[in-house]
Amino acid sequence: MRTFREALLEKLEETGTSLRQVAEGSGVSYEQLKKLKQIESRTTNVEDAMKVAKYFGLTTEQLISGRKASDQDEILGLLESLSDRARSFLITAAKAQLAAEKSESEQPPSDQE
Repeated sequence: MRTFREALLEKLEETGTSLRQVAEGSGVSYEQLKKLKQIESRTTNVEDAMKVAKYFGLTTEQLISGRKASDQDEILGLLESLSDRARSFLITAAKAQLAAEKSESEQPPSDQE
């Protein structure tokens, strides 16, 4: 099984994300992530690992195992990372989109003549 450090490095490369972006987005200390990357520290605590995984829209298990999140898992992870205001906005927008699609599907086909 790969380590959290290996999983983090792979995710950084895969996404093109910087350590600073992860630190700012997850709330984990930049210095702690830097030490982990440079092998000055080989481990991190579970809480910080969860924060980093959540930043990428994954659970800690998904990040370490390399298993891709399902669309639903990814969406839930991203929603949980947002502020209450942003989350409420996106939920409202999604409901409006669903209503618009339902309305379109109920419209009779227009004559093309």
